[in-house]
Amino acid sequence: MNLAISIALLLTDKLVKCEGISLLAQNTSWLLLLLLSLSLLQATDFMSL
Repeated sequence: MNLAISIALLLTDKLVKCEGISLLAQNTSWLLLLLLSLSLLQATDFMSL
């Protein structure tokens, strides 16, 4: 979960620096989808172990 959060934070930081808050607001749902998919991937990897 920490990896997914850090990746999402890194992406939001890049969005804020490069494009501004308006683009971040438009991409919030996309970031949430990304975070969810990463969490699900980590969960499946954890279960496979």
